[in-house]
Amino acid sequence: MTAGRDGLLITRLVGFSCQKVALNAMVSLYTRLGEQAKMEIAQQQSRDIDAEVNELRNAAQGSN
Repeated sequence: MTAGRDGLLITRLVGFSCQKVALNAMVSLYTRLGEQAKMEIAQQQSRDIDAEVNELRNAAQGSN
């Protein structure tokens, strides 16, 4: 990996981390409000982020 690519990877991972924090808060809020459909959407978005992070992690390990 080049320095630029590593920087991009780190930037993406930080962004994903911020999104996860926000989504977890939304899941908690929607649970308290009884908004089942919105809660499920936020949970799915969180799972999607987890999958993408795992793909990035695997790709990074494979390129070393």
